[in-house]
Amino acid sequence: MLNSTPYWQSPLHEQLAQFKPDVDAAITATELPRMAYITVRCKTDDGAITAVLGGALPQTMGVAHTNKAVTLWLSPDEWLVIAPYAHKESLLNDLLAAIDGRIAQVVDNSGGYTSLRLTGEPHMQLLRHLTPYDVESLKIGQCAATLMSKSGVTLVRTTEHGMTLVCRRSFADYIWRLIQKAARPYGLALGQVSNDDFHTQWSAS
Repeated sequence: MLNSTPYWQSPLHEQLAQFKPDVDAAITATELPRMAYITVRCKTDDGAITAVLGGALPQTMGVAHTNKAVTLWLSPDEWLVIAPYAHKESLLNDLLAAIDGRIAQVVDNSGGYTSLRLTGEPHMQLLRHLTPYDVESLKIGQCAATLMSKSGVTLVRTTEHGMTLVCRRSFADYIWRLIQKAARPYGLALGQVSNDDFHTQWSAS
């Protein structure tokens, strides 16, 4: 009899499970699972939204950290709110209540994205192979939407030691294969999320 019990599986679960890390790898890739992704469209100074998030919305290319979430600037009136999946329902309900009756939008895209952090001394060289964006120009606390071959991706610079890539679930396998190929000169290993602390995952060195 088939087991119909629901279970959690990240977009790159199978690919990472089958991956054989290189000896003396210089680059480490770590998928950040169990995240909620909520798209918010509103005015920059929307007080009701900022009250829910616990801080101001970031400005152009900005990344904002609060106790509840990490918020990425996508465009002048659009942001991607990333939070622990366990808090998704309460955060989503609060955001929906905050825009009730007003011209604004809140959409749950949690099933549609994943995040992959790249660390290691040559991680910037690897990214140069994959994107036309000037990755060195991205400062800590900034993000930028760009292309990685034929796929869109958002680069998030959270520390000087690495870069986090946010991509759509449907392109996760494609991007992972691009990274594997580009990392051959440097060696690639897998990292593990050592704990469930959301902010540690988004700021780990």
